[in-house]
Amino acid sequence: MSKLLHAILAVVLIFAVQDSLLAQPANDECENAIAVGFGSHDFSSIDATSGGPAFPQNCPSDDSSSDSLYNDIWYLYTADFTGLVQFSTCSMADFDTNLGVYGPNAPCPPTDDDLIDCSEDAAGCTGFSSSVSFAVVSGETYLLRIGGWGGSSPGEEGTGTFTLSEFVPPLGPPNDDCDTAIDLVLDANDSTYVEFESLYASDGPPEHLEPLLCFEADESNVYNDVWYRWTATFTGGLEWSNCGTTNFDSRMAVYDSNVCPPDANSLVGCSDDGVDENAINCPGYTSRALFNVEEGKTYLFRLGGFNNGDAGDGSFYVRRIPLIVPPANDPCASPEEAYIITEQEADDFEVFFEGNTSFASGQPEYPNPVCRNDGEFWDVWYRFNSGVNTEISLRFNKVTLKAAVIV
Repeated sequence: MSKLLHAILAVVLIFAVQDSLLAQPANDECENAIAVGFGSHDFSSIDATSGGPAFPQNCPSDDSSSDSLYNDIWYLYTADFTGLVQFSTCSMADFDTNLGVYGPNAPCPPTDDDLIDCSEDAAGCTGFSSSVSFAVVSGETYLLRIGGWGGSSPGEEGTGTFTLSEFVPPLGPPNDDCDTAIDLVLDANDSTYVEFESLYASDGPPEHLEPLLCFEADESNVYNDVWYRWTATFTGGLEWSNCGTTNFDSRMAVYDSNVCPPDANSLVGCSDDGVDENAINCPGYTSRALFNVEEGKTYLFRLGGFNNGDAGDGSFYVRRIPLIVPPANDPCASPEEAYIITEQEADDFEVFFEGNTSFASGQPEYPNPVCRNDGEFWDVWYRFNSGVNTEISLRFNKVTLKAAVIV
């Protein structure tokens, strides 16, 4: 009886393994990539395994990308012309897709260095689907990889259709390049309102490799950017804002320059995730920059996205504000001196230290604290000597909404 039971279990296990193998797509492994040409192709990644190189985190995406591509399947394309090809699941898949293109003539499995381009969430595509265009040379072979997004295993899988076609780049906005920047004209109230579109805009220089308030480490560019130019008609402060009036995650930069492209060091103002006049985060990760201008100088305004998938349309305004004078204790190098008082003095409000962060700047060389690790914030600094005390109490009378204190 025992031998018979073992035999039955062995047969069941064999059939289970065979069923599992049969359930996997035929092109589950790179070595079994299916050859395809231009046209529409139905696919399924259900029950596919996860293999191949890690997926880059900087692929075009509406949000942060995972470095994994789950449940991937493979295709092989041999170019019969030299030009651009579009590989797309845009609005044609029932799961969150990731796409990778490797080559030319990459081995199986390909390496990170073989990656030509990739896409996580493509602009204008529903259901977090993807689209990528890449250059090809006639006669060369390219590996196409489809998989699912996932913060962790098992990741997403599903079915859909992908297309492979020649890609003809659409025309970008007329002010896609710095050289074709549109002139801004302020009205009698020293303000202007502008509607804009950044779809199909390219990524122009400069890159900002040094950490700044709105260009943190590994965030060096303004993607899909459009440009404006203005020669200051007064000396004072200026506000540039698309806070809540743009349909994508925006980033803006302003340069004291009349040369294209401007030098990165000519940056005088910028914003990634801005805040409004009440220190409330701008909806949709939109932006608001405050900076000073000098009459007669020319400034270049650059508006684009946080990453390569961020483009769209919206509006912004530019308006005059009072001259921006940062607080004396804005930089860490010049903190205001404070000192320890008695508990009774604190209870009676006999001694207190007032603070004001209006027009202060951030300190990008210091990492964001764990209690406020996103968005932009403006800080001022204080310094005190603890003396003989081993424990102290800090009391704060917060006037401005969402003010925060970090020690």
